[in-house]
Amino acid sequence: MANVKTTLTIAGDGTSNSFSNSKNYTEETVTKFYVDNTDTFTDLITFSPDDESPTKTSTSTAAPKSFCIYNSGTTGLEIQIQNTSWTHAAPDTVDSEAVFNSFLLGAGDFFFSNQLRLIQSSADNSAGAGTNSALAAASDKVVTALSATVAKGGDMVANVSGSHSGTAVTLTIDDGFTKFRSGDYIFFDLSTDDVAKVISADSNDLTVERGVLGYTAQTIADTTDVHMYAGSHLHDKGTEDDSGVNIRTDARGRFKGQLLGDSGAVPRGTAATAVAGGIVPGSVTIQFPLHGAYQNLGLSIGSTDSTGLAVSTAYEFRITDSLGTTADIAFTTDSSDVSWGKVIELINQQFIDNNLDYTVGIVNGDVRFSAKKWLGGDSLSLVDPADGTEPWGVGNVPDTAAKEGTVKTRFPYATVTDVQSGKKIKNTKHMLIDDGNGNLIGDIGRGTIDYDSGVVDFTGLYRAEFKTSFNYGAAHAGIPTRATALSNMVKLIGARSTNKYKNGEVTVICYS
Repeated sequence: MANVKTTLTIAGDGTSNSFSNSKNYTEETVTKFYVDNTDTFTDLITFSPDDESPTKTSTSTAAPKSFCIYNSGTTGLEIQIQNTSWTHAAPDTVDSEAVFNSFLLGAGDFFFSNQLRLIQSSADNSAGAGTNSALAAASDKVVTALSATVAKGGDMVANVSGSHSGTAVTLTIDDGFTKFRSGDYIFFDLSTDDVAKVISADSNDLTVERGVLGYTAQTIADTTDVHMYAGSHLHDKGTEDDSGVNIRTDARGRFKGQLLGDSGAVPRGTAATAVAGGIVPGSVTIQFPLHGAYQNLGLSIGSTDSTGLAVSTAYEFRITDSLGTTADIAFTTDSSDVSWGKVIELINQQFIDNNLDYTVGIVNGDVRFSAKKWLGGDSLSLVDPADGTEPWGVGNVPDTAAKEGTVKTRFPYATVTDVQSGKKIKNTKHMLIDDGNGNLIGDIGRGTIDYDSGVVDFTGLYRAEFKTSFNYGAAHAGIPTRATALSNMVKLIGARSTNKYKNGEVTVICYS
């Protein structure tokens, strides 16, 4: 294993700035070349992600993760890098399959790159902006409203060819098998909906697993549209996502599933389209709510203060939320201790025993009932019970009308204002931010993003909805590829000596 640490130090009069990056690689390939002064360049290395062969030669190699061009000789070199020209549009499109860039490299100098992305653009616009899927709830980025069985993402513009029974594990589609990836979940909008898991895709045949995520395999008729599944890949539909009406994390804070653009658009990379595909590295944002729904009693107390409730007495109240959940909570006070701390303990135990996603505690001296499940726009209300003795208006417990109003679940504002300077600051609280290397990092969790498939896998907050934003349809979207009309990487490195009377020496080091 090679550990590559690149450091740039700039020292001046009494000042010094240093920048460092360190990455581990499993393979290092060092190749030395001798080049003459001919006007045409000597081809040194051709990179191709499609070359899976372990055999490396002086002229062809599977695409590395980084490379270094080192002038190991004693005369100057001209280095040529071949890549592709793109036309700025929405989405970007390939303009030319080959363009040429060159630079000079003096004896002892080197050029190091820790990635292969390099393109030319027809305009001074960004090659990584493309189309932005604005920050919005994942639950809303679907074709039709979610339900207990419906989780319809974007149409993959690929229809089933021929009728397939519920036991068929090979589904033939009319076109576009390159749009699908192993591990995809695809949705069929039938009279009784169906979902299948893609095992492999080849020559318009999808090998699939049937009866997944709680669905029962159905007969799929000829010309049925193939949609991407919009829910979590980790749980059966309706068991961990509120009967299917919300896309959210589970009880462990986990979510794995397909990122969808506006109206369910599926950002797919390499060879999936004739134009730029996939997600732009570094562009993904996952935002969680700032807090869940809650209601305060409007008190100023401590845990040892008395509730004023009677000892050894059964009380009951009702709690409701915007999902339509209604729960009657019954608890019996202690034989001697009716302090707020003890009563809160008894109520929380009832929430646990009845598997209810609520909690109660003392926050800033007030008693707060909160939803543990953080769903966008959710509200929570404490009301009178259907029957039984209510605690409201008893002793030191406020009556229903005296409680504070409910506070709905809220997402953080995108910007906040500094009260001293008035400066507006981007607010990344409760966000997972894409680092451009496939990692999602934030103050409330971590995860990964596959820029080619658009699948995210992360851990965030407990049973919480989330918003997503990302860019796609740009020249720098997806992964490095040489695919026709999609090439967005260094293709070939060439070199020549700049001295008519002395050949040059160049060493190319590739790290994978």
